[in-house]
Formats: sequence, structure tokens, C-alpha cells
Amino acid sequence: MQLLLDTSVLIDALRLRHGRRELLAELVQAGHTLATTALNVAEVYAGMLPNEARRTEALLGVLDCYDLTGSSGRQSGSAQTTMEQERPHAGAGRHDSCRHCVRA
Repeated sequence: MQLLLDTSVLIDALRLRHGRRELLAELVQAGHTLATTALNVAEVYAGMLPNEARRTEALLGVLDCYDLTGSSGRQSGSAQTTMEQERPHAGAGRHDSCRHCVRA
């Protein structure tokens, strides 16, 4: 499955918070593909700290990156809503910390 990561997941992984880096590694090891959008890349660069440049390049360099259109934005938002409805108690466990990932 391909997972579309939002800005908060990317920033957490870059800043080594909430075990996101480890979770993303587990997802890749389980066979998932990680991706993001051009908008998320722009947001990460807008908030990037000077000492994060190398780590940012390394992380974003391994992700598929999608352009965003109105149609893809609607699809992503709908998928997020569906996932949240299917898992109403998101946030309760370790893998729920990826609730900001959307199936692409």
C-alpha cells in the first residue's frame, strides 16, 4: 500500500519526535511505499531549521512526490475522513500515530 504522509509526520520524522522515524521504517519494512505532495514539501522547507538541511534532503529524496490538483486534494481528504471513520479511536496505540498518513 502506498501511504501519503502529511507535513506533521515529515516534521516529526525530521526532528526525531514521537517515534515517527521508527514507525516509517517499520512501514517500509512491511512493504508499504511512502509518498508526500509538493505542498507538504513546500511546508517542510518553509519551516526547516538550518541544521536540518541534510536530513531533510535525505528524507524527501526517498519519497514519491505528487503534484496536487483539486481532484487529488478531494480524494486525499475523502480518504482521510474514511480512515478516521473506520478507526474512531486513532491515537490510542503506536501505529495510530500514523493517522496523518493517507492511503494513496
